[in-house]
Amino acid sequence: MAGAAFIEYEGKQILSIDFANAELEEIANISKQVKLLMAKQPFQSVLTITNVSGIRIGFGTVKVLKDLAVFNKPYVKASAAIGLNSVQQIELDIIMKFSNRTFPTFNSFQEAAAWLVSQSA
Repeated sequence: MAGAAFIEYEGKQILSIDFANAELEEIANISKQVKLLMAKQPFQSVLTITNVSGIRIGFGTVKVLKDLAVFNKPYVKASAAIGLNSVQQIELDIIMKFSNRTFPTFNSFQEAAAWLVSQSA
């Protein structure tokens, strides 16, 4: 189910941002939820995994995700993305350039979480 929540993985808190199969309106609502969660965290402290599997990429979606990436930048220590197809990878490249952030991509949640934990040491 799409949404955002902190989960624990190997003793570390990770913000799981799940946009899987969401339409634009739900993506916008989840983005608002993420901003509220992030604003309560110390700068440079949050580990995130963003799942974009099955979402349709269009102008509106890219705008919402770019805005979220820019807003979150001060709070994020490391981020990873999962569920990308080739078109989504192109859009992610645009979002990374716009937000001046990097989002390594992984095939699974487990791979992404393991990488994030290694970045937090």
